[in-house]
Formats: sequence, C-alpha cells, structure tokens
Amino acid sequence: MVRLAVVLDMMWNATSGELVEDCVTSVELTLYGRGDITISAATGELEDDDKLNKVGKGFSATLSVMLDDHHCANAYKKLLADSENKY
Repeated sequence: MVRLAVVLDMMWNATSGELVEDCVTSVELTLYGRGDITISAATGELEDDDKLNKVGKGFSATLSVMLDDHHCANAYKKLLADSENKY
C-alpha cells in the first residue's frame, strides 16, 4: 500500500508539480515536475532551505498531521540518503 502511495505521489508530481510549485514557493528551479521524486520530497527540500511561503508551510504542516511528523522533511532526507546509497 505504501509503494502505491509513493507511485501515485510521483505521478502527481510529474503531472501537477509545477502547479504545486507556484502555490508553495516563489522559487522556480525546484524538484517539482519530476516524475522520479515525490511532492513530499520536493516540498521537504524547500522546507529545509526555508523557501516555503505561508501556503507551503501550511501544506507541509497538513501532511505532517495527516501522515507522520515532519513528513516532507523526512521524505527529503530519505531521498538524499537513497541518492547517496545509489552510487
């Protein structure tokens, strides 16, 4: 079930990531819009860099309440760890 959720999240990022990006930050070069990264991880990167606007902070907080504490930050940390282990 978790894998399905991750795949759906990646598909959402590929198809709607640019729209989410426009809502949560003023930064243009982000991980949004990539089909190999989740919306959560893309949001976590901006959260880590303190580049989320008020809507983005609310989005991240909502995911943390609905899913698990510090969801986006943890998704981004996992992405970094997986990238390091890949090579």
